[in-house]
Amino acid sequence: MTANNLNLLLTVANALTSAQTFEQQAAALVATGMTQGEAEHWVDVTPLAFARAAYRFHYQGPYPVDKQRDIQGLPPLVDDAVYQQAMRWACDCGAMESINADEFNGIVRLSPEFEVIRGAG
Repeated sequence: MTANNLNLLLTVANALTSAQTFEQQAAALVATGMTQGEAEHWVDVTPLAFARAAYRFHYQGPYPVDKQRDIQGLPPLVDDAVYQQAMRWACDCGAMESINADEFNGIVRLSPEFEVIRGAG
């Protein structure tokens, strides 16, 4: 993992786990230099990727967010570069050594799909 990639992981993980609301999480990322749109996008998709990665051996879908995106005519998350990066982090043991289990699990629990995925496992 490159130093820039590691720094971004640490920045996103800290913002997601240290702030209480979506707005506060996005503001924490904006404070690091991201645009509002970029920050909101990271806050939206990172928990989805982490929850899906955490339960990938127990739940195969369909995922509620994917179904909603399809209904809305939005492209699938698997085509989204930010989602792909978050999924790589969530599945990468090296990246996971960079954040602790409480942070990882905290990000997982932020996913709007968490209860559905966990309940099916």
